Amino acid sequence: MAGAIESVAICIQGAREQDIGGAGFWVGPKHILTLGLTIGQALGKSGDMFGGAVVNVGPIAGRALPREEASVVSQGQIVIEGKPITIALLEVISPASAHPANFRIDRFDGGAVEVVGFPTSTRPSWDNGTAEANERGTFVVDWRGNGYRRGFTGGPAFARDSDEVVGIIVSSQSGFNAKSLLIPNTTLVAALPALKEFSPSARI
Repeated sequence: MAGAIESVAICIQGAREQDIGGAGFWVGPKHILTLGLTIGQALGKSGDMFGGAVVNVGPIAGRALPREEASVVSQGQIVIEGKPITIALLEVISPASAHPANFRIDRFDGGAVEVVGFPTSTRPSWDNGTAEANERGTFVVDWRGNGYRRGFTGGPAFARDSDEVVGIIVSSQSGFNAKSLLIPNTTLVAALPALKEFSPSARI
């Protein structure tokens, strides 16, 4: 699974490398999926909608520069527990050598998941937990009794022992009663239909 970390996950940053907003993941050679919460954290701005905003992403495998700019090209929104959550699609200028996520638009019924985020630096970090059904098609992720995970918001959730990304992580210290949520791919696509083109079937 180490290869999946390096090729799928990406750190979302602000003007400085230490301005880490959280994570995102490649869904195409030029496109990264993340959340408005992650972008706002990286830019030091409040709110959740950031159409046209530019953040830095990195490191990108095979690139001479340690990080590059990516702009928000599409957004969608869902409401979870009364709070709007924005799904954001970023685009870099030129294709990266990263392998896109195995982003299948299949039903996810919960269970063991592995996630990747950037809690302290631009080096990725793993964690694992159990996803249990919540409201509006989302899942609560139990990290062995601890609900909050810094730096994991916007990151991919993999089905345990698989390269299949089953959703995106929302982890808030103040919202959702300090718990982490998993938004499955089916819910993401319903909010942002442009994601359909990044499923494996669409690449055939």
